[in-house]
Amino acid sequence: MRLSLTSGLTLFEVLLSLLLLSTVLLGLEATELAALRLHYKAYFSSLAEQQLHSLQERLRLLGSGPGLDAHLAAWTLENQRLLPHSASRVAGLFPHYTLTLCWREPSEEKDACLHDTWIF
Repeated sequence: MRLSLTSGLTLFEVLLSLLLLSTVLLGLEATELAALRLHYKAYFSSLAEQQLHSLQERLRLLGSGPGLDAHLAAWTLENQRLLPHSASRVAGLFPHYTLTLCWREPSEEKDACLHDTWIF
């Protein structure tokens, strides 16, 4: 019985195809991780925007009445619970307010901030 030299795959061809397959899979994994980071950024930005809108509504309802400090303290606690490493600042007096909400996302080195000025 005589073996043909041209039939089948050589070890080199198999290793080369595995190398190409693993490179493609690593590229797909990197793309998935980048998409996940963008998802987290969008999620935290959306939360921060909702929190600023929530405070805007609270300030509009309260005006310059009593209980403003308690609402600001509750809002700050909500921010700390929802956003990682959050810091908030409310400046001004009724009806002019400047609201700042900052947070640090787990994969970032610097803070992301939203600033809004409200005139009621």
